[in-house]
Amino acid sequence: MKLLLAIMLLLPMLSSCDKDLPKTDFSYKILQGIDNPIILDHVSLLSEEGMGELTRSIISHLEKNQVMRIHPMLGAFFNPAKIGFNINVIIESNGGYADLATGLIGMLSSFKRAGGIKVTCYVNTAQSAAFTVMLGICDKKIGIGNVILMQHRAYYSGMGYTSGTLLTDIELAKIETNVLKVDLNEWLKITRGSYKDHVFTKKEIEKYKLLDEVI
Repeated sequence: MKLLLAIMLLLPMLSSCDKDLPKTDFSYKILQGIDNPIILDHVSLLSEEGMGELTRSIISHLEKNQVMRIHPMLGAFFNPAKIGFNINVIIESNGGYADLATGLIGMLSSFKRAGGIKVTCYVNTAQSAAFTVMLGICDKKIGIGNVILMQHRAYYSGMGYTSGTLLTDIELAKIETNVLKVDLNEWLKITRGSYKDHVFTKKEIEKYKLLDEVI
């Protein structure tokens, strides 16, 4: 019985590749050229657990490279000899919860101020909250393959759009426009002017300098 259960648990891992599964534009060659990447994927912004795993990965990476250490009572200390240390982040996410996105942006912004950390992002998909994260944390943004950048109005799952979600739109748009140096109301009209998703065209990506380069 125990052997049968073990075999049943292994079946999903042993099944053949499904041609209908979502594909990535990252390749083995590209990934081998990115030093110790932190991955913000499709689950990172969807739960506290996903965000917790991402946060632990970032902190562990910084501690391992002696960029920072965390004192249990006094908090984080940064190594002045490591000012300018770069973190590589892969962004391949359809989005998630706005509060998790702003929390991640806040944490990395504080690390940048205190430790002079830089963030280079390799982006294939950055939609919704992940789009805000991309603009909020990345010092350099490198597009990979057929890049999808999308923004839209925030909404409550099962409840739709409310005055509260409109305020969330404004909060996230302020983060975005602070980086892009675009008028807030103009940006709200472009990205959240209707209830439809706004997928950025190649022309818009170039106009607003959403990416620094594409490979």
